[in-house]
Amino acid sequence: MAVAVQKEMDEPQLRPITPTLGLAQASLFGTLYIVLGLLGIYHLLPYVWREVLHFQGGLLDRLGLLVCLGCAAGAWIYAWKYIVPAVEGVKAGVAFGVLIGLVSGFLIDYLLCMLVDGFLYAVTRGKPDTMGIARPLIGIGIGGGFAFFWLRMTWRYLNAPAFQKQLVAIENQGWFQADIYKRGQGRLIRRLTLLSALALIFTGLVHFWPVIQKNFSGVWYWPMPFMTNKFIPIASAPGISVTLVLLLAALWVAHRLVNAAPMADFLISTSGEMNKVTWSTRIQIRKDTIVVLIVTFILSAYLLVMDVFWLVLLRFLGVIKH
Repeated sequence: MAVAVQKEMDEPQLRPITPTLGLAQASLFGTLYIVLGLLGIYHLLPYVWREVLHFQGGLLDRLGLLVCLGCAAGAWIYAWKYIVPAVEGVKAGVAFGVLIGLVSGFLIDYLLCMLVDGFLYAVTRGKPDTMGIARPLIGIGIGGGFAFFWLRMTWRYLNAPAFQKQLVAIENQGWFQADIYKRGQGRLIRRLTLLSALALIFTGLVHFWPVIQKNFSGVWYWPMPFMTNKFIPIASAPGISVTLVLLLAALWVAHRLVNAAPMADFLISTSGEMNKVTWSTRIQIRKDTIVVLIVTFILSAYLLVMDVFWLVLLRFLGVIKH
């Protein structure tokens, strides 16, 4: 007994690995990683391809650009687990930082600046350039002040313990995980459900593709507030971009539909109940089909005879006239 205890004591004790960053810091780091990656793939890489490398026009040019974009996106997604700290709730924190902290903040800040710039346009009676350097300074003050306020509020939310618990709870629901839930159970019914969702997605995209191409064409530029004839490039191919975003979102929802715990457990239970059903043999189905067809024929003939009989009788009595 003493030897066994001594052996256990001699074994090295492994310390649990603790993350060096908290949830707020990891969420901020992941948000910057997502935003910089998207800007690099969507804007910087096409710019370098066309303006620096001078690849323009032709089918091979487009295919080469698509291959480069696909490889860059794959490497960007693959490097996530090696670059962003693995902190519980960080995926939900990054989603909050991107959607609320940056996207929503940028849109609200942009609308606020456009509103103030419109007020200056009205005050100067359609000649805001007469304000000189004061107009851009006002824009920097308003835009920068609101951006600082919004980012500070986002940072406070990310550091709040109660909100961090909500982020962890949201991430534990499985919407940010690509793992397959209970991989070996209910395969057939889950695959059929996934194929049905994919078929619905495909038909929806085919149906709305002409509408998307019609309403999302050309190049999108947003005018910069407090600047005349200055524009912000948003999308060079908005139709393809919108279609790709909708496709990826629909594919992710379809994947999580059959792997989210409540839905997956329901499909697995349904598959288990279907396995308990005793199915009829081929001979029994053939006999039952023949019986159904004969009974249907007899009932149809009976109804036809009765219909003709009553029609002739009522015409003979004069109740129904020709």
